Amino acid sequence: MSKVLSLNLNSMVKPEQAMDFEYPGYPGFTVTLCYLGRERLNAIRKACISKKVSKEGIQDAMDFEKFNRLYSEAVILGWKGLKMSYVASMMLVDIPEDMEKDSELQFTIENAEALLKHSTEFDTFVTSTLGDLA
Repeated sequence: MSKVLSLNLNSMVKPEQAMDFEYPGYPGFTVTLCYLGRERLNAIRKACISKKVSKEGIQDAMDFEKFNRLYSEAVILGWKGLKMSYVASMMLVDIPEDMEKDSELQFTIENAEALLKHSTEFDTFVTSTLGDLA
């Protein structure tokens, strides 16, 4: 017979968890992602909704630019090994001729936001990886 535990699950909930993931198809490129609990994710969504007045009345409107920025800041905590050649295959960029394609792109929130916004491949990776953690 199994032991019945008397626990309060609310006291055991982890609001978030960060982990490193190897990015498939790009050797040496790892991304640090943070899984957000439902409460934090809902807070980000709520912060991006504003009220708009239209002919139909007052409606909620999502500010997708703001959501992208806040979501990027919350879930993409860093990366290592992101070469410019990798960036060029993930999204359309204009790399100067004098720049070495094996140069690594430094992690910044702005770079993370741009990659998430302009690369469907990276967006899919982040979304599916975080979904698998849930």
